[in-house]
Amino acid sequence: MPADVEAPHPRALWVHGACLQPPGGEGAVLLPGHSGIGTSTASLRLCLAGWRYLGDDLALLDPSTLEVTGLTWPIHVTPDGEERAELTRQGFRSVPSRWVRESGELELSEAIRPPARLLVPDGGSLPLAGVLFLERGPAEIRPLTAGEALTRLWPQ
Repeated sequence: MPADVEAPHPRALWVHGACLQPPGGEGAVLLPGHSGIGTSTASLRLCLAGWRYLGDDLALLDPSTLEVTGLTWPIHVTPDGEERAELTRQGFRSVPSRWVRESGELELSEAIRPPARLLVPDGGSLPLAGVLFLERGPAEIRPLTAGEALTRLWPQ
């Protein structure tokens, strides 16, 4: 757990994934997934479609209340030139980012910050409204059906 964030419940779960609020929705949709599965790309695309951003990379799920709290770090994706122009037109901005790799090496990159109108106020928590599992295919990122998600989770 990040040192500066206190878990609201002793059994709170840190989930690797993104967390967003659908347009007109009152709850949060959690997009869990391993690194590289496409949660950041999906977050950016959903923000472009009007979803509000609660967090990317890590979300805290409180099992006693089923509330989700996201860490509103910028979204780490590298848009191409045309996509970058569209993001700029819609009020997204690029911010510098620094990561320390497992090797101890410092990596400099950029990240995308959604405009304030697409951020959940105060980086607050929302009731969990749903979970969307993603799968990266050769040409797309697509949501898994409930049956597909269960078959992938069952061995674990």
